Amino acid sequence: MISEKDKVNRIIKEFLTYFMGHQLTDISLHLKVDDKEMALAFTVPCEAEPADFKMLLKELNVPREYELEEYYNGLLGAHHGSQHNYTLLGKALDEAKGTYVQGKLYLWVKRYNLA
Repeated sequence: MISEKDKVNRIIKEFLTYFMGHQLTDISLHLKVDDKEMALAFTVPCEAEPADFKMLLKELNVPREYELEEYYNGLLGAHHGSQHNYTLLGKALDEAKGTYVQGKLYLWVKRYNLA
């Protein structure tokens, strides 16, 4: 069984892979983990919104699948090829929101603890 701490690490790695794959390397991350939830907030300066950012948000906003939690979390962080589908990551999250405003990309995600 994967610990919640390891799941959070894998989730963060997925987002860093997305940003760095777009050559976005000035990434501010705010992380809050407590007994109720994990909350991540990214702020990323960029000249333009990545062309696939809206698709990323769509893929992140699929329903969380609790019954397959361990399976999906075991696959997080394993990247194959240049094309990446973030639906798998979305199945490990409860909420995802994002926007691009005045040269900055904002992304907020939450994962509620099951315990």
